[in-house]
Amino acid sequence: METGQQLSGQVALVTGGARGIGAAVAELFVARGAQVVVADVLDDEGGQLAGVLGAAARYTHLDVTDPGESRVALADTESAVGPEAGSW
Repeated sequence: METGQQLSGQVALVTGGARGIGAAVAELFVARGAQVVVADVLDDEGGQLAGVLGAAARYTHLDVTDPGESRVALADTESAVGPEAGSW
């Protein structure tokens, strides 16, 4: 398998993804072929990163200390992916 496609067909929800290690993980996963949901409380930074990462990424607001927000983020991710990865 090519280096750029090691995660092809996979979906990752990266918490704390707007900057730092989370952003680096999101960038690496997209580079390796995954679809990534960048999740964070930093809406501006997270949205900008998702835009830079292109069609393979999207942003969702998520405060991981709030169980309700975690459930919504997971449901939104599942809804966006649909029955199979690659549908967004």
